[in-house]
Amino acid sequence: MYKKAALLLCVLTLPLMAHAKVYTYKDASGRTVYSDVPPPTKTPAKEVTVKVAPAKEVTAPETEKNPSDSLADQQAELNKKIAENNKKIEEENKRKREEDKKANCEAARLNLQTVQSGRVVNKETLMQKYQNDIDTYCK
Repeated sequence: MYKKAALLLCVLTLPLMAHAKVYTYKDASGRTVYSDVPPPTKTPAKEVTVKVAPAKEVTAPETEKNPSDSLADQQAELNKKIAENNKKIEEENKRKREEDKKANCEAARLNLQTVQSGRVVNKETLMQKYQNDIDTYCK
């Protein structure tokens, strides 16, 4: 709201600024000064002509939605997009679960093989654990 008001104010004051007088002169320290106020008396000054480009027409941004669509139609379209996005996410999660299951299966088989081929404390307990892991992950 305030941005629109400020923009409107700027657009309305542009023609006034186009006709405003601008003066240029050197101050006491030798710097060039530009001002809309005339310099102090006895200071030589030049009046500068300022050219202002015409203001561009501001239009509202185009939207994808047809303004004649009802809120129910817009909500239905949004729900459809959300459902599609959720489906993609679920497919990605399923793929990741399958990859994890495969990696766990391979690890369980290697663990079982290592226990079977070596001298390990609690060999029977570990073999049972790894066999259960194989049953879980290698289906």
